[in-house]
Amino acid sequence: MLKVTPPFRLDLTVRALRRRESNLIDQWDGVYYQRVLIVFNKPILICVSQENKKSSSITVTTHRDILEVEKKHIKIVLKEILGLNFNADNFYALALKDKHLKLVVEEWKGLKPPKFPSLFESLCNAVACQQLSLNVGIELLNRLTEHYGKKVTINKKNHFAFPTPMDISKCKPNDLQKLGFSLNKSMTLINIANLLKENESNIYKKLSKQKDEQVITFLRHIKGIGRWSCEYVLLRGFRRLHVFPGDDVGGQNNLQKLMKMNKKLDYELVSKIIHPWDPFAGFVYFHLLLSNVKIKDK
Repeated sequence: MLKVTPPFRLDLTVRALRRRESNLIDQWDGVYYQRVLIVFNKPILICVSQENKKSSSITVTTHRDILEVEKKHIKIVLKEILGLNFNADNFYALALKDKHLKLVVEEWKGLKPPKFPSLFESLCNAVACQQLSLNVGIELLNRLTEHYGKKVTINKKNHFAFPTPMDISKCKPNDLQKLGFSLNKSMTLINIANLLKENESNIYKKLSKQKDEQVITFLRHIKGIGRWSCEYVLLRGFRRLHVFPGDDVGGQNNLQKLMKMNKKLDYELVSKIIHPWDPFAGFVYFHLLLSNVKIKDK
């Protein structure tokens, strides 16, 4: 059992995390959220449920008996992925005073800001979804996971963990091209894997303490990582909720719909619109995302 800062809805948070029903990494059947985590180099399938949509706790089970040290690690990671300790009171207070946000927040109250569990997974998501539809990006990530992620098999069904940097560092560009990645994306993923395979945790900790501009400078040195990818990683990989990826086409469309504007938005106009929502523009991004994501409910 894990305590959660209320209000919290597992279904909404998982929806924002998954983005698409086809996501094989973060699985949801309407009641249970499942994901394979790599815990001390071993895959463990975790299963999370919430008794009801007003409950301030979640139940966590695993596919096998685990040690106390493994249990502690899983709790830490789940708190990160699902934002269980995030207090949204200040955001709700802001939203109540904003005519555009008020109805959106009322509809999706209980959403927590999700986060990818690693810098590597954040960057892989950014690369996979660059200049492609989200459906295609998720499919590429599924293939990457099925081919290179460690698996847990239960009742003849395979569940896959997202690959580690070490897993992908062993690949050749042609290996990833066979999965549907372009040559440039394949090379970018392998370069990122090589960069992070020995020291990902320390790199992430160091970046976590730095300002946005410093993190962006580090990321931009990776060939294939541009402005959108940097802002995407700041939001989804570091949970910097003041960041709204301004080049995100889906985000632009959702924002245009919210503001009831006829004019197509660009980066500058997005920046102007979201300014009054600082420091929660990224949290608004997640709320707007839910309007276009279909997922099974309890």
